[in-house]
Amino acid sequence: GYHDGFVGWSQTGNQLYLLGLLDEPHLPFDCDTMRLFEEAYEDLGDSQAIQIQTYRKVAPMKNHGRDIYTSTLRYYRNAFTDADKQMAINVFLGVFVPKEGEANMKNPLLQQYLSFDEIYKTNELTDFDRLLSTSVVRTGDNVVSLDSEGGAIQAPVVPRWLLKEDSVLCGLLLEMSSIYQPLERKYHSTVQVGDYLYMWGGDQPGLPNNKKKKSVCSVMEVCHLPTGEWVQKPTTGDPPLGVSSYAAAVIRNEIFFFGGDCNHDDCYHNSLYSFNVDTFNWKELSPTTSHHGPLMKADSRMVALQIKDEDYLAVIGGVGSSSNNTPRQPGAQYSKVADYQYCNEVHMYRLKTGEWTSPTVTGDRPPPISHFTLTSMTNTTAIMFGGYFGDRRWSNVVYIFEFTDTSVKCRKFPNSGGPVPWPKERCAHSSVLINCSSGPHLLVVGGFGKTTTNDCWLLKINKMEWKELTYIPDSVTDRQGHSLSVWNETQTTHWTIEFGGKRRGGSTISGTRFIEIITSAGDLVVHSLLDINEYQKRRIQDAIGKWMEEGSVDLTVTRVNMLGAPGAGKTCSQLLLLNEDPPTNDTSTPIACPAVRAMRVAVCDKTIWNRVTRANLLDQLATDLDAVSQEKKTKEPPLPVVLSLPDNTQPATEIRPDPSPTSQKKPDPADSSETKIIKENKEYHTEAVVQEILATQPKGIHKSDHWLYVIDSGGQPAYQELLPLFTRAASLNIITLDLSKPLNERFDLMYRIDGQYFPCHSKSTQLAFFQSAVSTGASFKPLDISCISKKPTHSMYLVLGTHYDKVSDATLKEKEEILKSSMSSLESYLQNCVIHQSDDDSIIFPVNAIAASEERAKYSEEICKAIWFDGSDASLEIKIPIRWFAFELSLPEQSIVSVKEALSIGERYGMNEEDTKQALRYFHDVSLMLYYPEVTNVVFIDSKPILEILSQLLALTYIDDRNARALILIKPVSRAVTINLKEGFFNIEIFEHLRSKCVVFSLPEFQLCDLIRLLLHLNIITEVQKGHYFIPYALPSYNEPVSIKETNAKPLFIVWREEKSEEILKSEQILPVPTGLFPLTIVHLLNQKECITKVSPSTPGYFKFRDAMSLRITFKGKEDTLHLINHLLLDKKPLKSDLLRLFKSSAAHYMIIGTALDLEVDDLLPYPAATTSNLIQVFKRWIDSNKRVTWRKLLQVCDDFPEELGRVKVDVEQFLSSDRARENYQE
Repeated sequence: GYHDGFVGWSQTGNQLYLLGLLDEPHLPFDCDTMRLFEEAYEDLGDSQAIQIQTYRKVAPMKNHGRDIYTSTLRYYRNAFTDADKQMAINVFLGVFVPKEGEANMKNPLLQQYLSFDEIYKTNELTDFDRLLSTSVVRTGDNVVSLDSEGGAIQAPVVPRWLLKEDSVLCGLLLEMSSIYQPLERKYHSTVQVGDYLYMWGGDQPGLPNNKKKKSVCSVMEVCHLPTGEWVQKPTTGDPPLGVSSYAAAVIRNEIFFFGGDCNHDDCYHNSLYSFNVDTFNWKELSPTTSHHGPLMKADSRMVALQIKDEDYLAVIGGVGSSSNNTPRQPGAQYSKVADYQYCNEVHMYRLKTGEWTSPTVTGDRPPPISHFTLTSMTNTTAIMFGGYFGDRRWSNVVYIFEFTDTSVKCRKFPNSGGPVPWPKERCAHSSVLINCSSGPHLLVVGGFGKTTTNDCWLLKINKMEWKELTYIPDSVTDRQGHSLSVWNETQTTHWTIEFGGKRRGGSTISGTRFIEIITSAGDLVVHSLLDINEYQKRRIQDAIGKWMEEGSVDLTVTRVNMLGAPGAGKTCSQLLLLNEDPPTNDTSTPIACPAVRAMRVAVCDKTIWNRVTRANLLDQLATDLDAVSQEKKTKEPPLPVVLSLPDNTQPATEIRPDPSPTSQKKPDPADSSETKIIKENKEYHTEAVVQEILATQPKGIHKSDHWLYVIDSGGQPAYQELLPLFTRAASLNIITLDLSKPLNERFDLMYRIDGQYFPCHSKSTQLAFFQSAVSTGASFKPLDISCISKKPTHSMYLVLGTHYDKVSDATLKEKEEILKSSMSSLESYLQNCVIHQSDDDSIIFPVNAIAASEERAKYSEEICKAIWFDGSDASLEIKIPIRWFAFELSLPEQSIVSVKEALSIGERYGMNEEDTKQALRYFHDVSLMLYYPEVTNVVFIDSKPILEILSQLLALTYIDDRNARALILIKPVSRAVTINLKEGFFNIEIFEHLRSKCVVFSLPEFQLCDLIRLLLHLNIITEVQKGHYFIPYALPSYNEPVSIKETNAKPLFIVWREEKSEEILKSEQILPVPTGLFPLTIVHLLNQKECITKVSPSTPGYFKFRDAMSLRITFKGKEDTLHLINHLLLDKKPLKSDLLRLFKSSAAHYMIIGTALDLEVDDLLPYPAATTSNLIQVFKRWIDSNKRVTWRKLLQVCDDFPEELGRVKVDVEQFLSSDRARENYQE
């Protein structure tokens, strides 16, 4: 951690002091040893991060201040503010022995650190805690605290004891920052290269005049303009000695520095250095010398030129020592004022040859001058404004210079006087060129003159028209010796960056100001004025805007339903799938648990699924946002500078002055909000979640393109039939089977409530669960989302055999054979939907769901690969706008929100109403979020409340234990109510008795009437009379042989067929009835208005079960009974073993059977001894043909040949009515 690093830094300083290598026990922050020390600790941290899989490579320009701040804050709070923990430690160690009558203990550790006993009396810990809860900005030797909004805290909050020289925390707070800014300085330059601003040197307080100056000057301050983040970078090579008042210009990736002074005595230079922004290396091009070249001077200005495809530098003017004896330039003038010598030299440096030349100067050459601005306009032109002649004389004249490789032409544009606006004489100001569609403009800010010059002016160069920009505050304009640069973000948006300088009163300034100037109707207008905190927030806001509006991620989404008998290990298997620890307690799963998000990640060359929590999803979004804010944009080409200068012999055109009085005191943004703004930008949501995203430090979660939504469903049969109502898309069904228990042994279903087990008076088998899951599938409505690129084809199935540690390989093989035999009764296309292992083609993936970590990781990886490679048919591909993720994160953590509130949250991300509804539909389809705008004005973010109240309602129908009912009911219900519910009938008052009602009805927007309306819409219930309802899911399953009372009953064969599936249509394959469809059909028929439909009475000969129902239908005055039975086995695919056993006595008729089944039988040998083998061949060919391979077809053959096969028909019908048949072919 960073706190470890600073403790190490402190100890290293003491060690070097004891060794005699330092004069004091303190290692300076700005030395080479400290930089090596930091790099070593950073490498150590990276290595540790890799080991715990949280490593993310930080870009070289990235500021680590926030990391430092967070780590220090954590360390401080853990070490000093956890009073109870510290007191307990002190008592345990015997440091404090409590005595009766004495006050509570002090914190000895804190006392030792602070060495200030009176702190407990002055309560300065409050200030310290406040300090550490704010941002700390280092500006030189000062510490400025900023609140969460970036504003300065006016009251001093740094305790005096904290600033002791030997305090580790003192050095820490001075060095750490969440917003780093360079030291204050003046008479420096900032140079823009690409998206970065480079600043070096300048007159800084305390700048040494000895050998330490080289170390101080061997750093470059770099500002990343798209984010506004400053960092300090070390340089290599020897920097120039002219650290202050130098001239600077840039050519591509090299910045050139000329002249300057040494910041002591009258030491001036005429050296020329280059600095490479790629290598951060200094190179001397021309040394300081008095024998040739320009005068050794400061405050000259330099521009870069490109003439005939060659690069040149032009240096003009400046001031040096009067004792300087550098050879005079022919044609130049020199003016001695006191101990200084001013000049109007014009030198050109040819980079190709490395030589200084003196061009021929024509036109209106300026007089000897310094402290002016010289701004490049084109490759061969530059503009000069202002300057100082010495002897308290200033200039406000504009000069235009036009260069060739051997000459320079000067044109003068003075103030003609009169009412024409014109800036006052000044020097030490700054200027930049801003180009727009109406031509080039010169922006001039601040300076020093005979009168006040804290103002801002804009010159339209082609017309030589000045305009004062009023309402620019003094905090921007009251500066001299400051730097000004422009970053043209687009052709219409120009950021002017101001740094440093000094006030008129003499104080040197730190801090960065950003002036946004935009093109509006062909004119330049100040749009906003921001300090560095506001700018960074604005840049992040812009990044969020771009991120929200344009960002998207291509996702492959797979819904995973965990299915299986109660107690088969569904929950443990889910945790195994996610490579998480097994549960420590025994919990019951209701109808379904809320969906768990997971994403496919690569860790140590292995592919696994990791749960996506809110925290690490924030982490991923923070990584994405960081990438967006750091990326280099594809910029528009800059507008060409078109010069069309007026005739400088004519007076300038009179311009109406700005109506704002120039003498008016300009307000500072801290005191006023009158900075001119053209329009409000769209304000994206920067509270709550987005602030969390921005505060989250990315921990290396890699962006994934494959997500799982895992739904752990309950094992009760009624729950399985309700599940399709809450899982609305094709899915990957993971079926868990307990290998330690027989697959075909009937067992009592148990219901778990708060860890207690209660019998349900119902039996089933694991094999029945497997067959039901694989053979029926899930009904689902096609997804209606515009951004889906690939819809799921069909459901897939993966079988997990749990408790593998309790069985032998022989037992595993036996159960594998049982499953494969059971699968042989399925249609071939259903068999292909079961995922097989790649090595031995087995269908069971044996696992120990409670295995230790290393073994769990192996199982998890194996399952992940199976899902990834073989489960794609159950996946959908969708392009998700990034704003949908942020929208989901912003939804309240409560279970239910109103649609109105959801739409309001969507608006914060620039989402219109339809966009928000699309997002809600997406989460409705892939998770367990419930969104039914046609019937209710709420969204169930977590469907658990509604699932729980249904679970408790249904549990009353099959649990008679009083202890169980006490866990479900808040007040008892009468016996009559319970009997009616077991018949499927209830009234709305029953919900008032359930414990979960206080949760589902927690909001006024969703009350009991809304729940009833939703259940009616989902066809879960139907209203039989006013206030009384019928729910078929509450009925028991039908387990008796089929026996219909009416003798004239006619069968109605209802089939389920997949639309638009040519393969299925050609082969005449019929899909099984999907799970949950039968109760829906009953409710649908009861809701018909064209006829009167009633549930038949519970009398013999009629059915009232969850899967068998008799309905009395009155249509046009005539009443009939409709018997609906969902568990007939006639349309099941027969097993070969059952066929041979039942038809073996009629093997002699194999020719009749084969011909009736439309099979080729002529090739079979007609020997009496071969009849049984021939019969086996007939049935094998029939099953392989996949042509109506059902018990119904066989009974039809028996009916067609009653004399030969009549006896077999009786045997088949008896078998299909037996428990054995229901176990083998149960739906």
